[in-house]
Amino acid sequence: MTISATSIVPLLQEFCALRNNIRAIALSDLQGTLLAQVLPSQSDMETVGTVMSSTWMMAQESLLELGRKQIKQIFIKGKQGWIVLHVILDQWILLVFASHELSPRELFAEVQQLSNRMAGLLRG
Repeated sequence: MTISATSIVPLLQEFCALRNNIRAIALSDLQGTLLAQVLPSQSDMETVGTVMSSTWMMAQESLLELGRKQIKQIFIKGKQGWIVLHVILDQWILLVFASHELSPRELFAEVQQLSNRMAGLLRG
């Protein structure tokens, strides 16, 4: 399925603009190709895509070794905030960098809401 970044970027920008605790957000395919992003200017898009893809693949492989099915979301707590990887329609990965000001519960709800909106756009 082909998607247009021009339809996704405004949604990502709106999401960040309405939430001052969201630092960056990006959407990639499962191979790590960035399709849309709202990132700080110093961010290297290729590096962000590679990190997203490799983290997702590592998690998927680990779960398969444990005999589990696919995962939908990964939360990582870092020194400067949260990193969330969330799969949308089994084809895309949404990456969200957020400050610690959000609780995991709040962040989960925010990401789920955005994911639902994006799924509607990505379905066409």
